[in-house]
Amino acid sequence: MSLLFSCSEETSNPNQKVSFSFDVTDSSSRDSLTPTKVIVSIEQDGDEIKNLTSLELYNSNGSYISEELELPGGDFSVTEFLVTDDSNSIIYLTPKVGSDFENFVTTPLPHLFNVESEESTIVVLDVIDAQLASLEEFGYSSFTFNIVDYFKVGLQLYLSFDGGVVADSSTNNHVFTSYGDVQFSTDKDGVENNAISFDGVDEYISMSNSLVKDYEKFTCSVWLKPDNFDVEYVGFFNQSPDYYVSEEENRDQVIGFFTRSKYHPTYGGFGWTINFQDYSWLDTRFVYDDEPNKWVHYVSTFDGEVWVNYINGFEVSRHEVESNKLLGNSYPLEIGRTRAFPSTGLLTKYYKGSMDEYRVYDRALSEYEVYQLYKK
Repeated sequence: MSLLFSCSEETSNPNQKVSFSFDVTDSSSRDSLTPTKVIVSIEQDGDEIKNLTSLELYNSNGSYISEELELPGGDFSVTEFLVTDDSNSIIYLTPKVGSDFENFVTTPLPHLFNVESEESTIVVLDVIDAQLASLEEFGYSSFTFNIVDYFKVGLQLYLSFDGGVVADSSTNNHVFTSYGDVQFSTDKDGVENNAISFDGVDEYISMSNSLVKDYEKFTCSVWLKPDNFDVEYVGFFNQSPDYYVSEEENRDQVIGFFTRSKYHPTYGGFGWTINFQDYSWLDTRFVYDDEPNKWVHYVSTFDGEVWVNYINGFEVSRHEVESNKLLGNSYPLEIGRTRAFPSTGLLTKYYKGSMDEYRVYDRALSEYEVYQLYKK
């Protein structure tokens, strides 16, 4: 349901120009969702003179400011302030005093301001991500609106494995085939039959075609519960040839894996082996010291210039990449089976453990979004 708003009668004889701007206090970056309007309610001496009035937003070098409205000189307070996109879905808002989120901003609502005679006024407010909580938890309760689900924006693949089913819940509806006797297990929340389980012998799932083809940006997010970390190149993402390709040739591959530290005492742990389409390489690895049989939330993001790895919501490594590189190939996506290319030749390995909430995006999730996925 889209936001419903209305305009009350204008205050008599308005004569001063007032506009609104906002500062985003969290670290999220919404490249794919652009603020287009603010919805504002204003009171003076306890009387509501603007009720959910819609104002267009203008972007000036990354800073947003609203169109002007007219108010007489005097003292006022902003009682409701919401930022929307072009579909009237709320993407940011200012929480109210007494709400669960009042301490997330410097000045929660009501926000007092003064209009001076013959001077233009700009009112600056702090806003936070509207997806954090429900309307009531922000202190709003007088109207209905839709909070946009950022985690659907740019989503190319989503496998929840709920109910013991391998089905893509993204709008692409990718079809997977299971190989071996794939089973299902308890997920990270203790719900039975809501995570997929592989035996490490011959089980994996695969699309009939590639997923990542010509990506400028990328995110892979997955919950993993490995039976053992003492393994060699065991993967959770594989798009690579099924035949050996020498180091002298183009190894056209995209592989996400973890490998035992004794093979790589400096780089042991999780990692990716990436061949960009210009034949340049990215080999990103980092140590992860923890016991097996525990759920781990692993995320990698690529914004076109930096590859960042996260464990349980927190950044653990980043790697600079030259700009203007494309990621992807035409090989089918495999989950649970890895084909790597060490100097000994083609290496095929199978994942042993559980896996859940598998997501791939064609955009780089922000640090804030990664943490929200971890807490989701």
